Amino acid sequence: MSEIEGIPSRRKITASIFREFLQNIFYIILQEIRQRNERESEILIGNLGTQKHIEKAELVTDIGDVRALAALHESLRWFAIEVK
Repeated sequence: MSEIEGIPSRRKITASIFREFLQNIFYIILQEIRQRNERESEILIGNLGTQKHIEKAELVTDIGDVRALAALHESLRWFAIEVK
């Protein structure tokens, strides 16, 4: 066996380096997402204490009203697409 046969091909090395690069990028992106989610959670939790009290009149509790709002939303979405 010659020395050249014992050396991995350039293609294998390149693929290995590329795979490692993608894994590192993926890890970095996951870390950034995790940090962003933590910051957002902290902000939301902080807002819970400062938010005004929600009055009962501001809540939609009737399922019929919820269905009507959903139908209105769907109709307006369709209308917006058709107008374009």
